[in-house]
Amino acid sequence: MSTIPETVETPQAVSLAALPAGELILVETQNTHYRVVITDPQVGRARIEGGGAFPEPAEVRVVGATSGAGFLKPGSINVGLGMEILTGDHYLVTSAVRSIHLMHRAGQHRRARPASAGAQTLTSGPRSGFTKVDTERLLPPGSCGVL
Repeated sequence: MSTIPETVETPQAVSLAALPAGELILVETQNTHYRVVITDPQVGRARIEGGGAFPEPAEVRVVGATSGAGFLKPGSINVGLGMEILTGDHYLVTSAVRSIHLMHRAGQHRRARPASAGAQTLTSGPRSGFTKVDTERLLPPGSCGVL
């Protein structure tokens, strides 16, 4: 099977649960470009690469889209919001997403369902263990910095 994408879709938001395993998502944030390959769409597991935090592919869980202030859209990536990523026992938040590109392989003509179709909005307080990162290193809890 060819690894060259047959179609490219550029939505404003995407629900990870609506994507097939193996889907490639190119995410551009204000500071970084990421390659995200979805491995388990139902729980948001993925391999991510990009920026100072992920110079090599890493297994993570994409928790959802966030403003970084207790607002979370679980299981989605949205233009204008950061991606919240769980890596090991640390939560990371990227800078705001500028663009999303879904790279469909030949035979995957399934159109992604918009994130609003299945996502719930939570407005809980800060989660314990929440850590932000800058483009080079993990920061201690309570520090400010974004990818």
